[in-house]
Amino acid sequence: MNLTFTQTNTVDLLARKSEHGSTGAEIRKELTRRKATGLWIGPDFAKTKTRVVEEVEQTVFAKAVPMPAARKVEKKIAGRGR
Repeated sequence: MNLTFTQTNTVDLLARKSEHGSTGAEIRKELTRRKATGLWIGPDFAKTKTRVVEEVEQTVFAKAVPMPAARKVEKKIAGRGR
């Protein structure tokens, strides 16, 4: 077991978990170990970027449009079907 990442802040590990190679694998193993044991080293919350999305409420009035009938139904209506 590599002890280099055991003292590292969890937020720093989360930021580096997408690294490639053996370093990234060790970081991901340490994160899964911490998740399994319920260990959190660092600040009380992870810093994340948030954005505000405004919701606009609109009312749309639609007119009922008759759907075109299938060709077989049109033939039956015209008396040319089976």
